[in-house]
Amino acid sequence: VYDERTGMITSPSFRQDIGCFADIAEEVARFYGYDKIPTTLPSGEATTGKLPFKLRIEEKARDIAEYCGFSQGMCYSFESPKVFDKLLIPADSALRKTVTISNPLGEDFSIETAAIFGELYKNNNEWKFNAIGSGFQGGLGALCANYGIDAE
Repeated sequence: VYDERTGMITSPSFRQDIGCFADIAEEVARFYGYDKIPTTLPSGEATTGKLPFKLRIEEKARDIAEYCGFSQGMCYSFESPKVFDKLLIPADSALRKTVTISNPLGEDFSIETAAIFGELYKNNNEWKFNAIGSGFQGGLGALCANYGIDAE
């Protein structure tokens, strides 16, 4: 919401992803239409660069972990409803219960799923699993319902 008197923009409480001027500019561009914005080439000269120290350390740690047999996975909470078909999950399965986003960026990000987060490590020749977060049978919709939140 734009307040003409103060010149302030207030984002809705459900838009926790809006935090700076670039996020607002992106929203304006999205509503205006990306296809209406002329294409331009970047200005300036190309320079050689390198990753910041922290990212170089993370990359080395990742390489060492992979060498030792670990692997990495990425989980995205916003997903397309088509993902269930790709995973061959039956249409009547409880695993298809998700929260439908009321203002998605597009169909590919129109539902939210629940994910389990944890770390798997070896300590004194024993494999350990430390749950960082926990899943919920029936997905995010069931979790919301369990706490009395209407997520439909």
